[in-house]
Amino acid sequence: WLSVPLTNTIVWRAIGEDAGVVFTAKVNSYVHASKSLVSVTSGVNGKQELNFGRAVKVVDLLTGWEGSGETVSCSFYAGQTRLFYLSDLD
Repeated sequence: WLSVPLTNTIVWRAIGEDAGVVFTAKVNSYVHASKSLVSVTSGVNGKQELNFGRAVKVVDLLTGWEGSGETVSCSFYAGQTRLFYLSDLD
C-alpha cells in the first residue's frame, strides 16, 4: 500500500530498505501485523520468502504449517491469506 498516487513502489521500497525498514513480503502481498500475529495475503501463486527481521518460530494458525528462521519460505495461491503466530527463537 502506498498513499502517494502514481508513484513507483519499487523506488519507495528501496528507500525504506535503505532506512532499515523490514518488509515481510514481496510486492503484490498485503501484510498486517500486531505483536506476535502476522497475516499475509498473497496476490500471486507460488513460494514466497517472508522476512521477519529476526530469528523466529512461525506457525500458521489456519493450517498448522511451521517454519523457523529470520526468513522462511512458504507456498501461497493467489488470494490466500495465512495467519502466522511468531515466537522468538532462543
